[in-house]
Amino acid sequence: MLSWLGRQSAEKRQEQADAGQRDTGNVNRKLFGQVDASVAAIDLVIHHGQHGAAVDDAKEESPGAFTVANLNDTNSNGAPDNSENDGNGVAGEKDLMKLVIHPPTPNRGGEVELTVTGSAAIWKDSEKKAIEPRRTFRVAQLPLTRWVEVTASSEEIGAVRITATSNDLSDTVVATGVWGEIQEALHDRDQAVWPDIGAETLRMVNLRGGKAGLATPDVKYLKNVILFKFVIFPKGIGGGDTSFIKFDNARQMQLLTWRIKASGKKVVDENIPFPPGDELVNDDKSQAGETNVPDANGQLFAHDAPGLRSWRASPAEDQLFYRYNFLEFTRVRFDDVQPQGGEKDDPKVDGSRCTPKVKWTLAHTLKKVEKRWTRTTGDETESSVNFIKLGHSKLPAKTP
Repeated sequence: MLSWLGRQSAEKRQEQADAGQRDTGNVNRKLFGQVDASVAAIDLVIHHGQHGAAVDDAKEESPGAFTVANLNDTNSNGAPDNSENDGNGVAGEKDLMKLVIHPPTPNRGGEVELTVTGSAAIWKDSEKKAIEPRRTFRVAQLPLTRWVEVTASSEEIGAVRITATSNDLSDTVVATGVWGEIQEALHDRDQAVWPDIGAETLRMVNLRGGKAGLATPDVKYLKNVILFKFVIFPKGIGGGDTSFIKFDNARQMQLLTWRIKASGKKVVDENIPFPPGDELVNDDKSQAGETNVPDANGQLFAHDAPGLRSWRASPAEDQLFYRYNFLEFTRVRFDDVQPQGGEKDDPKVDGSRCTPKVKWTLAHTLKKVEKRWTRTTGDETESSVNFIKLGHSKLPAKTP
């Protein structure tokens, strides 16, 4: 929101317009007709994260700009990005928000003071190679581009507030750092499904018998089922005037599968490692079973059920062995496009990770009984070779 004072001549406006063009692409909107340029003003322009669009002037204070609280690991070095402040930068960093400080109009010289409240840091570049320690800038230096990092999850929309002041002029923009947490995971048959589970997730669970854990085989499927409930902060985003914020449940997978044929020959089908990048997804074929719009409590729900699409066994095969490890998380975009995609033969980064990763694991050990695949240890109780649970299992370097 702007505070304006006085009027200026057409000549002065043109002089400032010429000056505004020194920073290509960061044109002062007050000089080019987006607001009344006949009054004195100072202008801050903030962009959404992920190198996103500038926030409209009318929305700078509500709802403001959005990005991911910088708790993820964009450069995949094992450290959260908000902790990497040694000047070496974060290669590929995309979660800082572009901030352009424009000179006041009319330009009377002097200084512009920047005030920042909330969990935020100001950088000279988008990859965190040089911190900006100053909060006062000479008007002769402007326009100037800086980059805003939100360093912690925002408890409310607009938790970060940035104000530029020069004499009796001021402009304020606000920003929000989105982050979520895992609230609960269900993976046992005796665990009750949440009463407020999202409709799409419930639909898929009901196709597996309405329970987590070892799904009872039906006429087609043989699956192990797990359910996730994430909560996104701040609550209330993803709908209304923030409906351009789009979420997606995403997954990384490590897999080893093999079979023993009727002849006794052992055949390895797949041996797939985890993808090398922190946000590189390799197990997101579809969004079936995902409730990707946060509810009133900020909750997102997801379902997965790895296993056989058919229990019918080939006469040439006797046994099947599946061993999986997974990393489950939520990713987000801020451009009204839903993140999606990434498969084992075509891993993909889309958007930014906005929750911790949840480790989970499962095993199928199946034998053929009268042309039908069945669990070697039965369907009622999990065992060391037929299970689904949190954590990771040690996958053999080679098949036993």
